[in-house]
Amino acid sequence: EDLEVRLKSEDGQRVLYVTGQTADEKTGKKYSINSRFVIKNGNRIKNVESESKNGLLYVTIVFEPEPEETIKIK
Repeated sequence: EDLEVRLKSEDGQRVLYVTGQTADEKTGKKYSINSRFVIKNGNRIKNVESESKNGLLYVTIVFEPEPEETIKIK
């Protein structure tokens, strides 16, 4: 497995890049990937984790919680 998952800022947006090659453990086939994804609310990303299993890539993005606001009603 030779995968790279990177998070970059471009033009005021957060972009997730996934590049590299992985192999399916069951069939032995190799798969290449070169993709980019624009992440909505990217400025609230807390953590990005990736895992490859049976030729599939799983990406988990954890966001900071939304701040709570209290509004007084009169």
